[in-house]
Amino acid sequence: MQKPTEGTERWFEVARRQCVDHLRALLSIRMAHDYMNVILGNFENCHSLVASGLHSASVIAYGRPFTPTKTKIGKVAYNIAALKRVEGFDRQLHAHLLEIRNRLIAHADYDVLNQSPGSSSGMDLGDGNSRLTRPEWSSGGSC
Repeated sequence: MQKPTEGTERWFEVARRQCVDHLRALLSIRMAHDYMNVILGNFENCHSLVASGLHSASVIAYGRPFTPTKTKIGKVAYNIAALKRVEGFDRQLHAHLLEIRNRLIAHADYDVLNQSPGSSSGMDLGDGNSRLTRPEWSSGGSC
């Protein structure tokens, strides 16, 4: 696709769309941060169902900018190249969040979900060590 001439209506529309996309990405990251702050700020008193829902929402919100999305100009996803240079960026945590988003939260990856959800022994997370078990829901507390 040819780059539009600066100052044209088409150029403005492309620039506006990119600006909106960047703001949406920033909002997603901010939402993920806010959800985690609610959980961590009220950890002792946070109801497990609320914490579980906020955790899922946080992982989905964080992964949104890095997940390919169909647009009028094709599939778009943020590259982490610039993030690698930011102090405190944890590439391993980033990859882990995207993996649990893609394999556990947003999609039912049957390689991970190799047992029935009601199984008391939980679900194998595929790393040879970890299992996801159904939490015992408490009736008290809130976030």
